Amino acid sequence: LIVLFLVSGFLALAEMIFVRIGLARDTILVLSGVFAGLIIFVLVYQGGSVLLFCGKGLVDDPEWREKIREALLSIGVLEERRKSRRIARYSKKYVGENMRREDVRDKARTLMYVSVVTSERFIAITVNSGRSHRAFVSSKMVDSMSAHALRGVLAHELGHAISAHPLKQAALLALVASVKLSIGVPLGAAIVMLIAYLFMLREWEYVADAMAVKKTSVSDVQAAFDE
Repeated sequence: LIVLFLVSGFLALAEMIFVRIGLARDTILVLSGVFAGLIIFVLVYQGGSVLLFCGKGLVDDPEWREKIREALLSIGVLEERRKSRRIARYSKKYVGENMRREDVRDKARTLMYVSVVTSERFIAITVNSGRSHRAFVSSKMVDSMSAHALRGVLAHELGHAISAHPLKQAALLALVASVKLSIGVPLGAAIVMLIAYLFMLREWEYVADAMAVKKTSVSDVQAAFDE
């Protein structure tokens, strides 16, 4: 609600400023649409931080954290270093239940944080978090899944991050919002866009599955589906 009020208030204030300076109504609509698109892009681009700020039910269980850590180590998101003390402090970082791998030899490699959310459903999503990504997985999934299946799930989420799906989604949602709020979208076009969007999301799931197989194995991904 706080985010919603802030966004709505910002757009209303922007429209008041545009009216005060004497801009035409059509120009105000276009500018308001552009501002709305930018706001949505920023919110989705920083989705990990926004969800941590707004979210409830985030848990920090040492047993679950260790289970996730082992899975991330096996798929290459985390990397332990024992040979060099000088770079040991860069090899792993903990912030509550959040974990990431920071490879000093390869700064361009995708980073993925993981947070656990209390839920009795099997849920795993990945959102953009600035230049990195954050995966949210349910406590039910971490608690009940085997190590093989959890590797498959996290490798799938890493596949979304490697393929930049969250970033593409942020740009797409921002573009749709800008067009909708500025010049409008006919009902027929909106239906076609919705169908195309759902088809694209399904294709992204296939891409993430294929990437998960490369990061782990066919058996791990199959275990994730089975469980």
